[in-house]
Amino acid sequence: MYRVFALLIVTLQLGACAMSAPVDENYYGGTDKIAGGRAPSVPVVTFDKANLRFDFTASIDPESQAEVPTYFIYVYPSVPTKFYEARFIDRAISPPSPRSVYLTSVPYSPMTVILTGFDGYRESAITGQNMITFEYP
Repeated sequence: MYRVFALLIVTLQLGACAMSAPVDENYYGGTDKIAGGRAPSVPVVTFDKANLRFDFTASIDPESQAEVPTYFIYVYPSVPTKFYEARFIDRAISPPSPRSVYLTSVPYSPMTVILTGFDGYRESAITGQNMITFEYP
């Protein structure tokens, strides 16, 4: 039994020596190893204050060149200083729903609404194109 165990250890050590070659310097550098690859494009949001209506353009997944399957709407009281610290998803929309959202009430003013596209892996960035801050009335 001791010889079998010793042979197993020698075999594993030889295998480890053969597999310890370093990886290429760009191995971790590309997005091809990240699930979802590149983030979707930023949807452009417009706001009609009189009707409390938000309209937005399609967010495109760069890998499939198709519209993303889900949009998230985030609502913040006032103007957020850190987007990813205190937020909640108010609503998720899946195409082919119309690209319009109506607010039924404005619980606080000022209010910030952010709409992002989600491809199942990654979410579009938050920029001035998909963030609306307004005071009501």
